[in-house]
Amino acid sequence: MSDPASPPAARVAAATSILGFARESIEFDDVVERLCTLDRRAQGEAEPATACWREVEEGSSTGQKEETV
Repeated sequence: MSDPASPPAARVAAATSILGFARESIEFDDVVERLCTLDRRAQGEAEPATACWREVEEGSSTGQKEETV
């Protein structure tokens, strides 16, 4: 995208793809946060102050590593 010799249409297509991936990433993070909130409510836990997707990567609040599919 930074190559000035590339055609403008290719640069626009690259920018569109990057923005699309960014939007999808934000949507995915929102869905994960909603699922974590629902999971916590189902388990009777209090709402966390931090994002729970970090707990999935580092291990749950009980100290156990959660499995990812």
